Amino acid sequence: MSTRRNPNAGAPSHPDVVGGCSSITTEALPGTAKQARVVIALEYFTNWGHDILDGEALGKELAGKIKKFLKDNGAALHFIRKPGRDGQERVERPTRALYIAWADGRSGTSTEEPTDPVLEYMEVAGPESILDLDLTTPGHTPGATVMSNPILLVCTHGKRDTCCAVFGRPLADKLATIYPANVWESSHTKGHRFAPSMILLPSNYSYGRVTEDQGAALLDAAASGRLSLDANRGRGVWDVIGQVAELAAAQYMVDAGAPVAPAQLQVSEPEKAPKKSEHAVRLVHDPRGGVTYEVRLEKRHTGTAVSSCGDKPKDAYGWVAESVEPHTSA
Repeated sequence: MSTRRNPNAGAPSHPDVVGGCSSITTEALPGTAKQARVVIALEYFTNWGHDILDGEALGKELAGKIKKFLKDNGAALHFIRKPGRDGQERVERPTRALYIAWADGRSGTSTEEPTDPVLEYMEVAGPESILDLDLTTPGHTPGATVMSNPILLVCTHGKRDTCCAVFGRPLADKLATIYPANVWESSHTKGHRFAPSMILLPSNYSYGRVTEDQGAALLDAAASGRLSLDANRGRGVWDVIGQVAELAAAQYMVDAGAPVAPAQLQVSEPEKAPKKSEHAVRLVHDPRGGVTYEVRLEKRHTGTAVSSCGDKPKDAYGWVAESVEPHTSA
């Protein structure tokens, strides 16, 4: 659907991105998710700039204060807006939507054991309200309401990379017709080379190269408490190796007929983990089934990467699961 903000929305292609980064990249998806345990998503309509905190959108002073706040609280920030005309009409509202996703049920600086993800929603006056948030107690933020349904952030940050606007906006429009309350356009989600790229909150799974059918399916799955593995890049609470290990164990379970829910699995390193090399081991725990999966991984060539539109293709190297071995708890 064409809009005043994006007259090319809904177009199947665009001459500026024929052969662009997301069309050329063949890099493997697992292990490429943006890492964050706490994610703040703020409704913001106007120019996002190349980076939402580079000072272009908010001014240098406020952007600097928010950067420090995020660092002090171990949090990440996205600007969001509703797709199409709905987003334009919301500009007149006196308040702005703000979500806080506690991806593993902990504050960004906590050393406690992870729990279930929590998503909170509140209305705020604007971006300066971020500085007043109390991010110490997940699920109990003053003025916020705990939400039961997940939200999907579809990257449409065209000033960061053209592919995101051209491929992300039409997909966001289509998915919003199916799940109008759950889908938002978003600023950079990391991985514009995988456009359309998106993040599912509160569990913080990233997805890339998503088709319309895959996008609808992952929202259907999330609404019913199932983890969609198609186009899944990993869960951003883990490091790169942990993301690959979790997805490998989840795929093993699904292939064996065992359903997997978002954030059901926990990843850890063995006590006697091998030294840093081209090989690694991760333990993926399934508390519900009482099974621990030992995942052995190897670093290898995973395809061709084009970091951003206009860059030259280069070889991509990443972690690949070599084996998954289940161990039942005594």
